[in-house]
Amino acid sequence: MKVAGPTYYVLQWEGPASDGGSAITGYKFQGKEASQTDLQWTDLSSTNVLEFELPNLKANTAYNFRVYAVNAEGNSATAATLDTTIQFKNIAPEAPGTPTVTAGVRTNDALTVQWTKPARDGGAPITHYNVHWKKVGETEWNKIMTITNTQKTF
Repeated sequence: MKVAGPTYYVLQWEGPASDGGSAITGYKFQGKEASQTDLQWTDLSSTNVLEFELPNLKANTAYNFRVYAVNAEGNSATAATLDTTIQFKNIAPEAPGTPTVTAGVRTNDALTVQWTKPARDGGAPITHYNVHWKKVGETEWNKIMTITNTQKTF
């Protein structure tokens, strides 16, 4: 496991020594705040890589994480549960992730664009979005305006 930023971890693990006679098809990753009961595990990801990024964690909060190997027969026994407390004191926030454009409508004289917020906030709340444009083939972007963090359409 490694700390990757102010409020997120990237957890890495090794595959099992044996696939039980059926090829591993992926991994199931679960987590919970340590104060929750064992019945409150949340499925965080199903992946086929040996790494998972956990975005937007709370500072100074204890978490538990576990991973299962999955094949045609089902889930493996869980790997050892990882207990960790996320402590992000004195770590400067970084730039947030990239918003995802979800829709765009073009008319003869206008363009409307909609987006969703980034998966990772960089360790500080997103306060606004800057909207830029450029002509195809040009390299320089031009700022149009700044939009509030609650508006996701321009």
